[in-house]
Amino acid sequence: MCGRFTRTRLVEDYAEYFQASPTEASSPSYNVSPADDILAVVAEPDQSRHLTWLHWGLVPFWSAGPDRRFSMINARAETLADKPAFRTAFRQHRCLIVADGFYEWQPSGEGKQPFYIRLRSGEPMAFAGLWDQWEAKDGSRSISSATIVTTTANARIRPIHERMPVILPPEAFQPWLDPGLTDPDRLATFLQPISAEALDAWPVSTRVNSPAHQGPDLIKPLA
Repeated sequence: MCGRFTRTRLVEDYAEYFQASPTEASSPSYNVSPADDILAVVAEPDQSRHLTWLHWGLVPFWSAGPDRRFSMINARAETLADKPAFRTAFRQHRCLIVADGFYEWQPSGEGKQPFYIRLRSGEPMAFAGLWDQWEAKDGSRSISSATIVTTTANARIRPIHERMPVILPPEAFQPWLDPGLTDPDRLATFLQPISAEALDAWPVSTRVNSPAHQGPDLIKPLA
């Protein structure tokens, strides 16, 4: 799964990288956690892109509303086309979740050791995401929300964890965002693990275990 990640650049920097119009600024986060607002790129029918803030934890449009009993921060790539919670968004509401790296925990004899993973190139990451818009029946409340799509781990991540987020390369941004592309078989071709050689990973402090902790020290390699 993908349960924590970083977003450390300015919104304007992401807007330039993803060729998208900017949105409201926010402080950098070295410990983005479930239920936080996350930055995403979405596209209009004319292919123009814009950044927006979405609640992390998908709330399907047809549901009764947020339910703390269920976590929809991740969606498995293998079942997107079939699961009721995701299949409509998979066809109609795809996005890029903006990140600079993510954390994963490796089981060990002394508990779980967190690792920080980022692109070796140093570029921002684009997680494949789905979004949806939920509206209360009485019109009193609206929630724009998202989930991160995960796939099987590549050779670099497998010793740490069996799953990883789908990290899309720049050439996949346009088709993944295209609202006119609705063929699930074509969309599934983008949901592969990124090359192991594209990633760096190193162990970090267990301070990241608490969502309350922030700061660049969280991604500093352990001595």
